[in-house]
Amino acid sequence: MRRILATLAVVALLFGAGATLANDTSEANKLFVEAVKLVNSVESVENPFEKADALEEALVKLNKIVDDYPSSNLAVKLISGQDIGSISLKAVGRSVERWAESAHKMAESIKDDSVLCREPMISDERMSRASFATTMYIPSGGMLPTLHVNDIVRFATVESVGLLRGDVALFKLPRDNKTNYVKRIVGLPGDRIQVKDGLLYVNDVPIERNQIKNFTYDDVYGRSRSIAQFEEKLPNGAVHHTLDANFNGNLDNTDVYSVPERHFFVMGDNRDNSLDSRIDNAYSGVGFVPVENFFGVVTCAMAGAEAVKWIRMAAEQGFAQAQYKLGLTYARGLGVDPPNFVRAYMWFSLAKAQGDESAAKALDIIENQMNPFDISKTLALAQELAAKKFGPSSAEAASLATVAEAQRGIYDTAILEWHPLAEQGDRLAMLRLADAYGSRAAMGGPSEDWRMAYYWTFLAGTFLGGEGTLTLNYIAKDQLSREEIEELEQRAFRWNRAREARLFKEMDEEMERCARLDLRYDSENVLAGEYISGLCKK
Repeated sequence: MRRILATLAVVALLFGAGATLANDTSEANKLFVEAVKLVNSVESVENPFEKADALEEALVKLNKIVDDYPSSNLAVKLISGQDIGSISLKAVGRSVERWAESAHKMAESIKDDSVLCREPMISDERMSRASFATTMYIPSGGMLPTLHVNDIVRFATVESVGLLRGDVALFKLPRDNKTNYVKRIVGLPGDRIQVKDGLLYVNDVPIERNQIKNFTYDDVYGRSRSIAQFEEKLPNGAVHHTLDANFNGNLDNTDVYSVPERHFFVMGDNRDNSLDSRIDNAYSGVGFVPVENFFGVVTCAMAGAEAVKWIRMAAEQGFAQAQYKLGLTYARGLGVDPPNFVRAYMWFSLAKAQGDESAAKALDIIENQMNPFDISKTLALAQELAAKKFGPSSAEAASLATVAEAQRGIYDTAILEWHPLAEQGDRLAMLRLADAYGSRAAMGGPSEDWRMAYYWTFLAGTFLGGEGTLTLNYIAKDQLSREEIEELEQRAFRWNRAREARLFKEMDEEMERCARLDLRYDSENVLAGEYISGLCKK
């Protein structure tokens, strides 16, 4: 309401103040009103990039008044530095610089995720020597209130920061050595660990524990829950919060655990809802965790949806690091369940175009897991997405068009390379040739490409046998008319008859050669392959 009144006040100042603005041209007035609306609009905008863009657009309109209508009262006031309502060239210019700087700092901070972290989880000294691995997604609530469901965590390698009591650490579950787990280290090698009445004892001494305000959250069913929350202090001074949903839970009283050498004892902060070292791995628990099973120490926890929102803001403004991270969120389904490889491919491609090496490696990994046809489909869809999101004439759309052009060049070369061998009957060459034709067709290549993709897959699958032809065959078939399909299949049958005739001719010639040598012709492998080798035997 205050914004509306402020806007009305400025408009009244413009059009109701009589002589002050009476001589302004209508176009100058129109530009000024538009600038006022843009300046006022930033109050409700959260995205610093959008704030900077709106203010910059307002500044352009004010400068246009000065440049195009220099004799107007508005231009005179703007040039002299006077405020018109709350608007002046200097004030808007300062706001543009301030928000542009804020946006840039935010985008830069995404490189180390510091802007997104709820709180640091290791000391500054350890952080200064940390070597970071990547990010991971938290699927369950065993570490509430520290880590929430759908959080994204960033972690440092164990080699760079070591393992300390109180660390929230990532490890491979000992009973299968492959499932990723995250828990807090509470016991070191040689320690005696026990829980009595919900209170943790380390080497027979109870840790400091004080109840604080209840922790409230919505569970997976959308129900609001309030759970008793405690602040705990471990022997080394590490402080963290835990939850106790049941003051007489099954694991609130345990035996004494003697931690073996080169092993650690871990517990979840959500004490009554955590599968951890209190349960032996022989009973489908975690048990003691060997030091070699640890692979990371969590340094930062980010709310998944919130993190993705801020990363997307920076990515859409063209920051390569943010584009790479947004690609990761889509590739892994981090906060954007389920994974979306088309969007991942788009963001990785945009970041790679700016020279981001991590994005280039990520693209290589994706492409190595896809066949050429799927790569083409994904790239074509990514182009459509970029054109829709950024505009068909945008730099982003142009960047993906360049990627697509390079990919088409790869398929052009493949067609030239595999065509001669396919014509000779090499089945692998036929399949590679069909892939190249189908991939180029999926990217909007010549209409003949779908025909060739169907022809070569049909030929390889029908007459030479084997797997790997059906998917592309069916896709290509859907692009063709019944008449085209019949014509291509007849062509394939003619090719096969010619092939069989040639094989039998070679067989006759081989039999004659054997007879001249007074040897027996061995027909064991006739028609098993394209070429007939010498099979004369005594």
